[in-house]
Amino acid sequence: MIRADDRELKELEKDLKTFGDRAFPFASKATLNRSAFEAQKIIRKDINVKMVTRNQFTERSVLVDQTRTLQVSRQAATVGSIAPYMDDQEFGATHV
Repeated sequence: MIRADDRELKELEKDLKTFGDRAFPFASKATLNRSAFEAQKIIRKDINVKMVTRNQFTERSVLVDQTRTLQVSRQAATVGSIAPYMDDQEFGATHV
């Protein structure tokens, strides 16, 4: 009869559960920040394609505010422009 010693396997399973719970906030933080920077890259490319710009201010005005907390319920990363005219550009405006 063959007997398997699974004590080491059970110890590894316990470690995985412990470290998995601790690692999740870091993984979600990294994912949110990576997604925000990817969105910034897409938006900047879109500005170059769809807008006529005189300089690089409009493109460089698109910034990322990263999440810094490990509390998952409070994590948020935002992407937006600091250029004052981008609201009019995005949502449309008429000036008389």
